[in-house]
Amino acid sequence: MFLLASGCSFLAPPPPAAAPLTDEIIAHGWLSCTVEDFVSGTHIYTHPYQSLPQYGANAEIVDTNATKLTLSRTASRKGNSNPALKLENTSAIWLIRYELRRSTPVSSPSDVILRYSLVANTSLSLTVEHNAAGTKASGFAEIAEPKLDSGPKTIEGIQTFSHSGTTTVKSHKRILNAVWETYGDGSRMFLDLDMPSIKAVVSARTGGSGGNTTVAVAAGTGVLKLYPSSFSTAIPTNIITGTINTPLEMCFVDIFSTSGAPLSFYSAPVNSSTGYEVLLDEGAGSYRAYYHVPGSLRKRIDINYDPSTGLSGVNVTLLYGDLDGDNYVSQAESDFVSSKVGLPAIYSNSEDDYDICRADFDKDGEITSSDAAVAAANVGVSGD
Repeated sequence: MFLLASGCSFLAPPPPAAAPLTDEIIAHGWLSCTVEDFVSGTHIYTHPYQSLPQYGANAEIVDTNATKLTLSRTASRKGNSNPALKLENTSAIWLIRYELRRSTPVSSPSDVILRYSLVANTSLSLTVEHNAAGTKASGFAEIAEPKLDSGPKTIEGIQTFSHSGTTTVKSHKRILNAVWETYGDGSRMFLDLDMPSIKAVVSARTGGSGGNTTVAVAAGTGVLKLYPSSFSTAIPTNIITGTINTPLEMCFVDIFSTSGAPLSFYSAPVNSSTGYEVLLDEGAGSYRAYYHVPGSLRKRIDINYDPSTGLSGVNVTLLYGDLDGDNYVSQAESDFVSSKVGLPAIYSNSEDDYDICRADFDKDGEITSSDAAVAAANVGVSGD
């Protein structure tokens, strides 16, 4: 889920500066950050340019060019101890201040579009140091969507597994009737924007026997960085619009060439009427567009795209029930959803094989019989 940042603390207006020769957009960094996780709850921070307190996810917001959130989870187990588990599913909203410095004092633009990129890095390390019965290390380090190669992993016996991966998701935010703060003669204006992140999921779990000896170690790390890329007041033409059957505020659109080569990953805002829009960087041509959200199978739509006109009426119907991101709904996934009916959609069991949040297909905060019915109807179905 995404939360709106609140309780923000505004920066003092900077000293006067000469008007630039051309219009400039300047990022002044974060004003506040709302972080929600399922271990320690919701936190709102309002201290610009300072690291956030460590509350279990080792979160920090740094840098005026990029806003970064770091999550790490470790677990080590001695043979005579209880299984160690630390599990995290964290999302963040950053409130970021932008300044528009104009070459001439004119009225502020009312409708603006901010384009940005989310760069995600994950790593996963699992080590089993003892081959006693039941000794194993389990880890999970991924971005909620699009799925990275790490995912859930379990090893047994004396061995080590490691993974690292990076992906970049492009997105945009349209602000209608933007409210600017104007200083001086009107040549300097400020706009504060709330920017959601995609979720990072990192976990670590160990188990087994072996006396007082360390038998297994698991560690996962996820890093999210938000990079603003451009800011414009003109209404773009290179937009794909339509509807999609998801209650999420974001769906994901992966653009591939017609030969199957990956080109770009996008997140597309979805409004309350299930309408979405995705702002593409690709040039004119034919492409494969794969639509998906956490918990859904991927849906392929072949498009003929012209950035000078965009595309409208690209309507998408997703099928749900894929909890592990392998683009297939298994009986085990359906059984998992059924076993969680009546529970809130948060991590609740250290032995769960799947992220229970993905089983809440209608995003009402609870696993219901309707969610179970959706998964059961799609058992054996693969996505595109």
